[in-house]
Amino acid sequence: MPVRFFNDAKEIAGKAIALVEKKDNFSSKAEEFLKKLDGTDGFCVVRDGGGIIISSPVSAGVYFGAHGFLEENADIIWSRGRKGFDCLFSEQKEIFVRKVDYFEKPCFSVRGWHACGCIDGVSHYDPDTVLFHSRNKLNTKFEGIDRSDIGVRPLSVGIEQNNLDCLVKEHPEYFMTAVNGVGPRLAAYESFFNWYNLDAAREIGKRIAAARKAGDISYDTVRFIMPDSSYFYVEQDGKLLHELPFVTSNGETVYPDDPAYKSTVYFTFMNELTRTVADEIPSMKICTFAYIYSEICPKIEKLHENLIVMIASIEADMHYAYAENDSESGRAHYENLCRWSKLCKNLVAYDYTGTLNIGAYSRPIARVVQSNYRLYRKLGFLGVIPEALIDNPLNAESRNVYEMNELYFWLVCRLMWNPDIDLNAATDKFCRLAYGKAATYMRKYYEAIQKGWDNGKGLVRYSTGGDVYIRQLIIDENLHGDVLKNLSLALGCAESETRRARIVPIYETMQKAIAVYLKCKSEDITAMYCGAGKETILSDEQLDYKNNPDSVWNSAKSLRVLQNYDTMEDYPSEADFEAKILWDEKYIYFGFGVRDDALVDPHGKNYDSTGARIAYRENGEKIQSYVETYICGDENNRSVVYGYITGLFPDRGDNFWVNTGSPSAIDKPPHYRGADFIHYDENPLKRYYFSVQAIAFEDLDTVCANAVPCLSFVYFNDRYGRAGWKGNGLWSKEKMQRIAMLRTKS
Repeated sequence: MPVRFFNDAKEIAGKAIALVEKKDNFSSKAEEFLKKLDGTDGFCVVRDGGGIIISSPVSAGVYFGAHGFLEENADIIWSRGRKGFDCLFSEQKEIFVRKVDYFEKPCFSVRGWHACGCIDGVSHYDPDTVLFHSRNKLNTKFEGIDRSDIGVRPLSVGIEQNNLDCLVKEHPEYFMTAVNGVGPRLAAYESFFNWYNLDAAREIGKRIAAARKAGDISYDTVRFIMPDSSYFYVEQDGKLLHELPFVTSNGETVYPDDPAYKSTVYFTFMNELTRTVADEIPSMKICTFAYIYSEICPKIEKLHENLIVMIASIEADMHYAYAENDSESGRAHYENLCRWSKLCKNLVAYDYTGTLNIGAYSRPIARVVQSNYRLYRKLGFLGVIPEALIDNPLNAESRNVYEMNELYFWLVCRLMWNPDIDLNAATDKFCRLAYGKAATYMRKYYEAIQKGWDNGKGLVRYSTGGDVYIRQLIIDENLHGDVLKNLSLALGCAESETRRARIVPIYETMQKAIAVYLKCKSEDITAMYCGAGKETILSDEQLDYKNNPDSVWNSAKSLRVLQNYDTMEDYPSEADFEAKILWDEKYIYFGFGVRDDALVDPHGKNYDSTGARIAYRENGEKIQSYVETYICGDENNRSVVYGYITGLFPDRGDNFWVNTGSPSAIDKPPHYRGADFIHYDENPLKRYYFSVQAIAFEDLDTVCANAVPCLSFVYFNDRYGRAGWKGNGLWSKEKMQRIAMLRTKS
């Protein structure tokens, strides 16, 4: 049809489709709908003046309405950003108008994906991906470059915090301090500001307002975020501020051991910064990406009305909807969201439902997302911006993610607009348009994946990998045969190369992944009780268990399943690796041993300046052989996991970490003890070393009577390489396994 302009509804010719941004007195029929849409980017479709009018209070809404109308009436959907795969439709000789005289109002005012990746040196931006989002009625991206894309604008434009590092010379007290005491702590992209210093907050606020007035910032919402780190260390006048009580603006004292301590300090700072900006420019808002400071709602009476808080739920278990997760950590997360909703009405949910480690799996969590979005609506959230990736083959990070998850991404786009859609009907529609005659078998494939997800009990976090997605949720549920059979049948009846091109990556990826994870081995963990006492258990006489048949360590069952966590290949047999576990009322003792025929006589115990035990091979090289043990005291609450990295670790010594989000270095746990033993023998095949970590229950925030410890570990040896127990990776809470605490040998 030709495109022309008109002044009122009467000028619209028959069979015309008119796109109208709201104007006075142009259509009484549309006006009734538009009243209900005021303040939104929703749209209405009416038959009036001889034609069809698609209208909205704003131009972006007209654009969304045009695409919504085409989807409803012309059977067209936009499923991807990648060219050649972006549009799905059913071929028709004539298109009839089936749906008219209706309006659609979005659930959230902020809707979008934070698409990570890089194209032509520009991060977080790809025009084709943005087009995919806008065609699906999404209106927001979260990135710092203000580009004018149809219907999609940044939630905020960033003020790069490292541009504020110029404050360091005049005001070093505005920044956190380095642990070694040498100067302020700075970072490449964001600065580690001293959140205790409200003068810093006011100075930053003044600079943001001045930049807006000068035109250096062209947007009324500015992003100001803390670093992607849990670092929190401030030394001032010989005192460590982070170890002192903090008094809030309303006079409440919060102590450092309070879980809300850091968030209270941070949001007190952000309140002052936002107030300073709003005093200068009342319409200007500050958007903060809260990271770890959103995990616990702060103890603040009120947040400034111009402050937008993005809650990053990085620790959430994506296997369950927030309102349905009955674990201790799940209930805590749900309650935290509820507390936030009472404190702040400018909340935006940021999660990891669209990224990380899903290139080998079709993640079936639309039902989980639907429930979560309904919760956000109930709590009055401003919107949602989950993390995803750019859909462009030039983006190295994409890694087959869209090929495997095209259906899922499209469903979530629809849920952002309306969390009440019929997911089964939408899935049927997608399969029909995407796969044609192969739709029946592809639908069965997705049903099998969904069944495994619903029945499987694996913990699913942002870091979850194939050993959960493929092994636990497909292979352990005995669904891998159905998965491959239906994909093969789908390929066999796909009637075009275009449709085959959508199925082939899924089939080939699942074939490879299933083949790898069929090699996964299982092994129970048992710890044997030993009442001999710590000093005896850690003595050289007992540690030389291979040559002392009476050693207490011989009562412990060995763990031997060590596999490469990318290929699931076994650790080299010549290493003769084994791990053993003992326990008593105060400690759990984790020991690991490895054979090394090139080990030379140590001539006593030698240590380097870091306290690391030194051992050598015949070629004179220092041996690196250490274990990274991840352990928590309670299998029902893995929100706190401790890392013990010990062994032969030249120039590093022992390392200790705690993971409540991202790993953070901690001082040596107060009750920790370590010991090792090196056995040299004239027979090279009998040379071995054995290292033990004595981990106190008290340091795991539990006592022996209540402890239900879970453990996972990764082992590294500079001769044999790195591998994880049962193929487990680093800091994988979801792969930890309960330790059976036995008093008598089974």
